[in-house]
Amino acid sequence: MNLVPDERPWLEAYQILVETIAPRPIAWISTLGPNGEPNLAPFSFFMPVTARPMTLAFAPLRRARTPEHKKDTLRNLETSGEFVVNVVTRRHVDHARRSGRGLGDAGDEFALAGVTPAPSIDVRPPRIAESPVAFECVTHRIVDLGEEAGGGHLVVGRVVRLHIDDTLLDSEGHIVRGRLQPVGMIGANDFLGLQGLVELVRPE
Repeated sequence: MNLVPDERPWLEAYQILVETIAPRPIAWISTLGPNGEPNLAPFSFFMPVTARPMTLAFAPLRRARTPEHKKDTLRNLETSGEFVVNVVTRRHVDHARRSGRGLGDAGDEFALAGVTPAPSIDVRPPRIAESPVAFECVTHRIVDLGEEAGGGHLVVGRVVRLHIDDTLLDSEGHIVRGRLQPVGMIGANDFLGLQGLVELVRPE
């Protein structure tokens, strides 16, 4: 079989992406809204980009064409230019899933996820205290990749400070993956960690 992506419904194209590009690391991103309200959301279209300057990129997708369907994370970045990427571990998979429900301005998404905000140093958005690795970032560039449903934006951020839990490090200062227990996504509902698959039902 071969196909032209633009000739297929966007959800079909999305399904092909998430089922063939896997596992995908998860960026658990915290931002602040225009009135200082904390926002928290997971994104699996995420990657490291460069080491010097250290940059990360993630892509908030658009699920509908209308402007009001722009994700809160993206709106916040367009205003403040600051965010924190928190690493999702096996211990926090369900917490990250819960934060994907979203509350908008109606409540505390850290409380919804069951995690604790901790002060950052160089940016205003808080990091997640329970996450053993957090990257404080400032926005380098936002690239518009289409207004249609299934389109979205590529956000490239420059890391200005990195938090690493000391318990993850060996005697030479290297991260021990078995202590970190990172997870990635397989498909839409499955998470893959060092100890195998974890399936969680995506919230409506």
